[in-house]
Amino acid sequence: MNLSSFALASTLRLAVLASVAGGLLLGFQHLREKALFERTSVEVLQAMTQQLQANIDRTRCLHVPRDVTLSALVREGWLSTQIVQHSPWRLTPRYRANASGRVIVRELVITAPSNFAAIRLRSLAHQLPFSWTFQGRTLTLQAPVPGPTGVERMEFNPKTACFSI
Repeated sequence: MNLSSFALASTLRLAVLASVAGGLLLGFQHLREKALFERTSVEVLQAMTQQLQANIDRTRCLHVPRDVTLSALVREGWLSTQIVQHSPWRLTPRYRANASGRVIVRELVITAPSNFAAIRLRSLAHQLPFSWTFQGRTLTLQAPVPGPTGVERMEFNPKTACFSI
């Protein structure tokens, strides 16, 4: 083996090692991003559930809470500030109500900062157990709010979306 073929073989070996290492790093980054996405979406939607329950306890109605913001969820202690601070996406909580004002869906709007990030965001959405829609760079997760059941159902007035006292 002459010196030039030895140098070529060494260079090829180095290139293969670099591509394997790069692939491992990309795989690790994808798993990390997937875990962050799942944690963020689940925790924000859980915080919204807690906010809705607190609103029912306070008003006796299943209406949209007054302050529907991430800062309200953090301020009340339902959501960790780390979720908001470490999210690479813009997060916007929303509620959808029917004609009587009863909340029927919790929505989390997640907006990607770039078109490339939007492509990754869309691929991450396929792994969640929620309904979702995607448009442009915005993903909207939709989690239904179950209606009253059992004794609560007998006390619930669907016209006002409130419970009798």
